[in-house]
Amino acid sequence: MFLDVLPFQPPLHKGDVIDGVRIVSDAVNVGGFGRVYRAVGCMDNPSVQYAVKEFCVTFKDIYDEGAPVGQYTRMRDYHNLRQLTERFFTEAKLLYLVGCDESCGRHVPRIDGLPHNRSHRLYYVMEYVEGPTVREEIRNHGKMEQMRVVALIKQVGAVVKRAHNMGLMHGDISPNNIILRNGCDDAVLIDFGNARSYDDALALASMTDDVRSGFNPYQEALDRVSQPLDESDEFPDETIGIGTPAYVAPELYLTKPRRDVYSLAATMYFMLTGKNPVYGNKRMKESLELNHVSKPIIGAIMHALDCSRDSRNLDMSAFMQELERPISADNQSKSVL
Repeated sequence: MFLDVLPFQPPLHKGDVIDGVRIVSDAVNVGGFGRVYRAVGCMDNPSVQYAVKEFCVTFKDIYDEGAPVGQYTRMRDYHNLRQLTERFFTEAKLLYLVGCDESCGRHVPRIDGLPHNRSHRLYYVMEYVEGPTVREEIRNHGKMEQMRVVALIKQVGAVVKRAHNMGLMHGDISPNNIILRNGCDDAVLIDFGNARSYDDALALASMTDDVRSGFNPYQEALDRVSQPLDESDEFPDETIGIGTPAYVAPELYLTKPRRDVYSLAATMYFMLTGKNPVYGNKRMKESLELNHVSKPIIGAIMHALDCSRDSRNLDMSAFMQELERPISADNQSKSVL
């Protein structure tokens, strides 16, 4: 069976040719179940850049290290691997379907089709999006003007709304996962590796608990947000399996559309301030630093970031409608609790 060999193939190398494209770099990104390489077209289109995402397992405990490669000594190893494979297909399917939508297709990387299974590898080829991430843009040029932020957030919101209409959520919206194509005001949402259906809420939690006994990132994150935060406490930018900590809703493991709404609003806050949003119980003591931002925009962000999930926007459409409220120069606020 292909699951016995696919996840354990050695990495591709510069110069390797796969599915008509030539690899031009070592892996530029390695996630929980995938490697991403830069590539260029062969023969007819050598100037066209691509990204190749290959399915692989990097959880070293998913199978017994003493066992031969590809042989599982526990049934749960095979079950976990199958779940990861299904998530890989879900990611590709979501990219493909959203990319076919004329209203928002240009705001995700273009993909030719579903993953291929060739040469004992499972992979798909997609557009390589050139440009800085939102975090890199803020780091290099400082916080953004609010009208620019609203325009970019609407582009990403259209993608997420389309995904929600298909019963899927992104799961890891953050400044690291939005690229400004060619440095322009053309937002591209990337990294759909956490995408899953609404009714798959606890699957990743149970899978992660099996994969690495004694280490459950869900519980770690829950423990962290349940404890009082010192002034020096900061949340890292990297994904921990459930999303990027500062951008995940307080109920973090629940798979509902409003979790994506929370993450997008948190990203919007970062774009306006250059800072990660104040998290959880620390927000009770501090104001959100939204200087020179109009009251309608502040209201939309605060509604989406409400610590109570029942008080938050229920869906992306409601959040987008709040961003449509008129913005006037005299309707400004210095800070908001």
